[in-house]
Amino acid sequence: MRGVVTRVVEMIRIDEAWLAVDPLDMRASFDTVLARVIAVFDAAHPHHA
Repeated sequence: MRGVVTRVVEMIRIDEAWLAVDPLDMRASFDTVLARVIAVFDAAHPHHA
């Protein structure tokens, strides 16, 4: 089983890790949230899962 876990971990690549700790109003629109992300992190990158 350990070999399976090792192979899975080898395939996962993390390019960046963002940590947000400021509160965000969950009633905000998408544009408001995107503007807040850009203001805090200076960028917004699309996520392709």
